[in-house]
Amino acid sequence: LGPPFPKHNVGPVQLGRLTDATDLSSITFYSANDPRVAFLEELGMGLPKAIESTKRSKRFFGQLSAEQIDRFDDATMIVTYAGKELFDAMKNDPLVSKMSAVKNGSFISLRDGSISAAAGPTALMLRHYIDEYANALAAGIK
Repeated sequence: LGPPFPKHNVGPVQLGRLTDATDLSSITFYSANDPRVAFLEELGMGLPKAIESTKRSKRFFGQLSAEQIDRFDDATMIVTYAGKELFDAMKNDPLVSKMSAVKNGSFISLRDGSISAAAGPTALMLRHYIDEYANALAAGIK
């Protein structure tokens, strides 16, 4: 079987835990070297160019200032461990709100319940949470 999502040339931004709803002057995100992001790619999702460009680094995360938010113009959704407070802050921020994923409301929170375990590709996750995770991602595609 192939991946559950058709291959797109754009995809999600998975925000890091350091992205703070009270200070959006910088956005922390997981790089292409992080297993959580690699798993999204294995599911058939493409990577935004800003994340694709991190493959050359050895780091598992990256950070952009809000002034560089246009580097995420091709991001189709935001996946994060934060909750509604972060998305509300992003919608109300004059720079971050320009992201197409924010404008479209394509926001997936992995904060609550078993879905938070689904972001990391482990044998246990695949067996128990893959359907829930895939359904959440599918619901976030807008």
